Amino acid sequence: MASMNSIGDRGSLASIPSDGVLVYLDNHIKSDNRAAIPEYAEMYKKALLLTPTTPDVAECLVNTSRERLVDLDNQRLNFHVGSYTMGPYPSKCLIKYSISNSTEETTVDLTSYGILKNIRHHNIVTIENFYDANGHPRLVLSWVNGTLKAWLQSKENQRKFFSATISRPCSWFRQMAIDISSTLEYLFDNGVYPPENCLDDLYFCTAGAGSRICPKLLIVEGKSDDVRDNLPADLEWPTVKSGDVHPVLCAVIDYEKNKRTNRRVYNISEPYDFLAICRNILKHWFILSDKVPYLKRSCSDRDDFIRMMESWDKKIWFNLYEAIGWPGES
Repeated sequence: MASMNSIGDRGSLASIPSDGVLVYLDNHIKSDNRAAIPEYAEMYKKALLLTPTTPDVAECLVNTSRERLVDLDNQRLNFHVGSYTMGPYPSKCLIKYSISNSTEETTVDLTSYGILKNIRHHNIVTIENFYDANGHPRLVLSWVNGTLKAWLQSKENQRKFFSATISRPCSWFRQMAIDISSTLEYLFDNGVYPPENCLDDLYFCTAGAGSRICPKLLIVEGKSDDVRDNLPADLEWPTVKSGDVHPVLCAVIDYEKNKRTNRRVYNISEPYDFLAICRNILKHWFILSDKVPYLKRSCSDRDDFIRMMESWDKKIWFNLYEAIGWPGES
């Protein structure tokens, strides 16, 4: 268990002023040893100085561990098991570390904490606190023993999602869906939305016995003339610095044009054909990746090719929606 002078993976001591802003206290901030202050510790110090002279302060102790939370389906999650003591009352909690080994480092700061702390929905894991451990910010989350996805793998739990007639979702599940949709609508109405949509932001599925589908396979499902009329004006074939069409697409064009049967010719001045060749590559990936070596060397699988599409056009999914609407719409 950590003390004020020993703050590391085992635990950290924090103070919570009455206005709800968490202030991290360590030996550096209380002393004049400024050379040792973390790069953003000044922010916490300023917050401390702005608090009332007689604040309503409660000490809390966060005790962390190296134990990862194991989900209900025995998969390890990116949360660590910890305990959270406020006064004499300890409770289990989850610790969310900053992700420092990813390609885009994800960190949390005082601003993020201030926003997330105010999200209080009984179906959401809540943000309890925020602290810093040797320059690595961490979030303290309320305790859960698994994810909804893993919980739903039980047939008994699946039945709990529906009313007694098994004909409609139960009231609390409907309310969860309504709350999430309302939140998204509120954010969109206030101009808060991602500037671009990528594969990882999309999820499509079919009802009943259908299998999960790729939206990419439907990009030319509409009538050819209708799609052509709705294509955005700035949609064009991707090119390299020389001005030539991207070599991956050129390799597929050459293969399609020269194969013995079912030859197909793509017009590189026609935006619709760009969508058509992308759809063809995705739909016949296993055949084309075998017959076109350059395609296989450039993309290990279909998801790699989709991400390549996204690198060509950051608005690709928005453009496809404008052209053909939501998959399945008439």
